[in-house]
Amino acid sequence: MSSVTNKQRVSFGYKQTNRQRNNMKLPPQDFNNYDDEPSMNFSQLNRKRPRESHSPKFNKAKKLKQDDNNTVNSNSSNFHVLESELLNHYSTAKQLDSTYTLKWKLCQDLFAMFIGIVPNLGVYLVGSSANGFATEDTDADICIVISSYPIDQKREAVKFLEIVRRALRKKIFAGSCDLIRARVPILRFTDYATRLRCDVNINNSTGIRNTDLLRFYSETDERVAPLGIAKPSVVPVWQALLPNRFDVNIPVSRLKRTDEPKLIWSSENRQTVAELFIGFLKFYAKDFRYDKHAISVRMGCLMDKEEFLDNDHTHYGDALLAIEEPFDLSNTARSVYDDDEFERIIRVFRRSYFTIEKTKTFSSILTEQFT
Repeated sequence: MSSVTNKQRVSFGYKQTNRQRNNMKLPPQDFNNYDDEPSMNFSQLNRKRPRESHSPKFNKAKKLKQDDNNTVNSNSSNFHVLESELLNHYSTAKQLDSTYTLKWKLCQDLFAMFIGIVPNLGVYLVGSSANGFATEDTDADICIVISSYPIDQKREAVKFLEIVRRALRKKIFAGSCDLIRARVPILRFTDYATRLRCDVNINNSTGIRNTDLLRFYSETDERVAPLGIAKPSVVPVWQALLPNRFDVNIPVSRLKRTDEPKLIWSSENRQTVAELFIGFLKFYAKDFRYDKHAISVRMGCLMDKEEFLDNDHTHYGDALLAIEEPFDLSNTARSVYDDDEFERIIRVFRRSYFTIEKTKTFSSILTEQFT
């Protein structure tokens, strides 16, 4: 992530080029029916189970052996079209350098507003805007760190966000400042000068660490930003390879921002972006067991869903989708509790895979209207 602190000013960003918007069209009639697409019994997948509350503990859920036969190999010339479309889409959609610079300057402005009030202040550009996965229309997610210790998000964070809101209005800095009282409260506003949409949170150190981790992944291999799952691995399991570098006990103000992951590790995977993309869709459309599996970026593997949820300290019993948060080990997909939304996630993976297998073009799923 990018940050401004009273001790240092370090900036980095993903390199961007030109962009143009894609025009959405109605789906071709050819793709309304999928003769080869197996039916799915969602009732077997979205069985909710209430769980008793218990004390937080380290998640020791067992790893599951992952099928290595998910690799997609194709020498068909049709895949060159898919490859070209994928890369063109990424090139035209990703965040511009100029947009990143505007977001970074906004962080500097916020820093200047509170540096004389808050000791050890830190202002961080977080999320996709700073980790290499941003598109041009991505909001600016900003974290203001006011303490090196955890704070009460319901009280202290909300109180400081109220101060930020008053300061922004006084400076005629932003319009329609809305305070959203979520698990991590945010102040949402639009910057008058740049028209950037911004979400500001307070002391969400987990978000800063995740930004740092994802930046490391995106800068490891140029195929990661457009995609990111394969055998052999396109990227290593960084938290396992460099445990001291990603130690959760390191203060966020001391996280390194100048290291270059490409100099540390090089992938032996030679698949194209097109092959990786189809392998990604195939895995979550056909191989992944939503009723049995949980996803762990921290360990780079699948976990037993039942055991993972039993160790989840957030106590969300109605978990339909299980993805381990890499640093606090909670279920970061706990908000997926609605049956219809859960079924739609699976349906999008499956229809995307069978459509792209049939057409060998990326545009065929961009124009698909998923319901």
